[in-house]
Amino acid sequence: MKHERKIYGVISVLTLVLLLVVGSMVYRTLFQEPNNPNPNPNPEPKAEIQVTLDNYTVYKLDDVSFPFIIARIELSSDELIVAALSDFYTSEQLNLNQTLSQQEELSDLGYSLDEQRVDFELPKESNLYAVNVFIPIRNKDAQSVTLYFAKNTKTALSFDLSFANGTKEMLGYKPDEHVFTDDATYRIEVVSFADVTGYTVMNTLANGEVVEASFPSTARIFAVRLMIEPLSSQMIQIESARYTLLNDNQTSYAFEKSMQVEEYVNLMQEEITGFTSGYVFFDLYANDIVLFDQNSKFELKLLHLDQWITLTLND
Repeated sequence: MKHERKIYGVISVLTLVLLLVVGSMVYRTLFQEPNNPNPNPNPEPKAEIQVTLDNYTVYKLDDVSFPFIIARIELSSDELIVAALSDFYTSEQLNLNQTLSQQEELSDLGYSLDEQRVDFELPKESNLYAVNVFIPIRNKDAQSVTLYFAKNTKTALSFDLSFANGTKEMLGYKPDEHVFTDDATYRIEVVSFADVTGYTVMNTLANGEVVEASFPSTARIFAVRLMIEPLSSQMIQIESARYTLLNDNQTSYAFEKSMQVEEYVNLMQEEITGFTSGYVFFDLYANDIVLFDQNSKFELKLLHLDQWITLTLND
């Protein structure tokens, strides 16, 4: 009897040890911690990319099969922005990275999106930038369209298509009458006009300090692109330029050499000895300005000439 009790005691101990081992294994299986625990169980949310609309121009040209928009948009974030045109799409389900056929149609007709500094790639290694984007419209009768951004579902930029103020001249159309020349010393061609409202304008003061220029909220800033060719050895210099809206009796003088618009070359007071392309800039104050469609007058004063040379539009 005493021997049997010893055997039962050993069996009980072994059974208890076995139960403890099995229980420990089951607990580890069910409740074990991950091999690579997250050191931060509450990570910071990824910084959003904000997209805002600076300005836009609607084009409805009689020889182009589709309306379109050229819009200047700004992207900003607290981190480096990783984005592409393929992240943008319209309410018509058109992806901005799939506009090659529309680009080719404009090119075949002699129009250039380069005149409006359209961007087809977005910058990298930046957390703030502005770009000009090309937005074709599929429905010619559409009154509005919305642009969405896949990386921020809250982005919805709305465009009113009821007023089209884009012109052929803004895309490089060059009628022969838009040329100044005396056939001896100079040839100056007015290539295109661009609305550059929203671009940064810097002014260099007399003491050398560079400050950002400010304008009233009603101001529209326009750039007139010129191609200048000296026809002799004589240097050409634009001493002054002015733009007049005849219906409004409003005249604006061109920005001086000290005023520079980002991404553009100011030709005022530059000494020109060879073929040169650049811009002169004006601030105008009127609603729905379309320079080539209004009765207006563009004038230049060259340094070596006493008289102004004049181009009158739609007079």
